[in-house]
Amino acid sequence: MAPFQFLFGNLSSSLEKIAAVGCGIKGTIPSEIGNLISLTYLSLFANDLIGAIPMTVKGMQKLQALDLSRNKIQGFIPQEILDLSHNNLSGMIPKSTIKLLNLIYFNVSFNSLSGEIQTSGPFQNFTSQSFISN
Repeated sequence: MAPFQFLFGNLSSSLEKIAAVGCGIKGTIPSEIGNLISLTYLSLFANDLIGAIPMTVKGMQKLQALDLSRNKIQGFIPQEILDLSHNNLSGMIPKSTIKLLNLIYFNVSFNSLSGEIQTSGPFQNFTSQSFISN
């Protein structure tokens, strides 16, 4: 499948859910994704996405679930991301994630992350399965 950047310019900002799972989507996640300000659920699980997660996701304040697992995403973890397993992420898990008190699911397994795992705040509820193979 071709890159999907063209799609995000044509979507309504009132859209609440997108699930494009295993669709063979290739390319980078476009920065225009941040224009979807009403989005509460976004799953791009099991595609062929590359590059960094756009910083515009920080403006998606209604987003409750974001699944980017099983792609080839690189770079650092933005604070708002919940499931980034099976990618090529490196560096440390930001210490500021301890402030995400409403976080109920966090998975960064199967990446190349390093450093100490937080054990307080929301992280006290996560098992080692959320962090394996790093």
